[in-house]
Amino acid sequence: MAEYEIKDGVAIIPEGTTEIKQSAFHGCKELTTIVIPASVIKLGDVHFCFKGCTNLTKIVVAEGNPKYDSRGDCNAIIETESNELVAGCGTTVIPDSVTSIRFWAFRDCELLEKIAIPASVKKLSRDCFTGCPNLKSITVAEGNEVYDSRNNCNAIIRTEDNVLIVGGTETVIPDSVTEIGPFAFDHRAGIKKIVIPDSVTKIGDLAFNECSGLTDIVIPASVTTLGDGAFSGCANLKTASVLGPVKALTETFSSCKALNTITFGAGIKKIERAFPYDSGTLYDAKEDYYLKTINVPAKKANYYKSRLPEQLHSIIVELPAEKAKK
Repeated sequence: MAEYEIKDGVAIIPEGTTEIKQSAFHGCKELTTIVIPASVIKLGDVHFCFKGCTNLTKIVVAEGNPKYDSRGDCNAIIETESNELVAGCGTTVIPDSVTSIRFWAFRDCELLEKIAIPASVKKLSRDCFTGCPNLKSITVAEGNEVYDSRNNCNAIIRTEDNVLIVGGTETVIPDSVTEIGPFAFDHRAGIKKIVIPDSVTKIGDLAFNECSGLTDIVIPASVTTLGDGAFSGCANLKTASVLGPVKALTETFSSCKALNTITFGAGIKKIERAFPYDSGTLYDAKEDYYLKTINVPAKKANYYKSRLPEQLHSIIVELPAEKAKK
């Protein structure tokens, strides 16, 4: 429940208010417009102030506010002194004077479909666009010295080390990308398919968390590091292939209850609570889980039996040698 009155979608914050506290508008789906008075000089953790305000489309900071502004009718809150964008919404246009974007600045912006990163931005939080299920168009302005969106890929790539740090529902991962960063595609429910190129060697924690539109994924043999929960919560994921000598699978496919078939390559060293069928808190035989087959390379059944709980041994299938190589 909002701390302030909301009338016809507009938050009524009295002039003279100096602080908007954490969670002041938490979960207010009816909120569409907010005007920050000139008297407000302190915002609680902004990512909690507006968390769950999925229909917020207009943000205005009153003229004369000494701490914050919404320059150029950008529909965002910007910290004036630092030029950091601290909170955005579904219609934000980032001004070309902004130099950084705070963590969770666009959290739960379900109406956000496109974003353009100006050349002035030098620092992006890794999870500033988490919870944006419909974000599809992502561009970085020419001349940005830190980030790029090469080949019209609809993603933000850190130029120096070729790490993809933010992706969208229509991202095409360039074959120059070497790593998919943590939270890069977090909660992108609109993704139907993604191709991970052979240039990628690492996928970060929760990189594809809650991508409920995904139905299959192939993790190529080039990937040797998979972060915790990399594909957790992909509720409609039916088939998955992990083809490389990944060091560890830890909660990789947890809560993927539709997972039917998984294919392993040779040499996965450790499997720990990788999917909802392992022993422990994530496994419940009474649940309606669908895992039917675990494919492994020829002569590798015993290798994987030593790494998987006993209740899964009966569904391990050795592939013929020629198929295992694919």
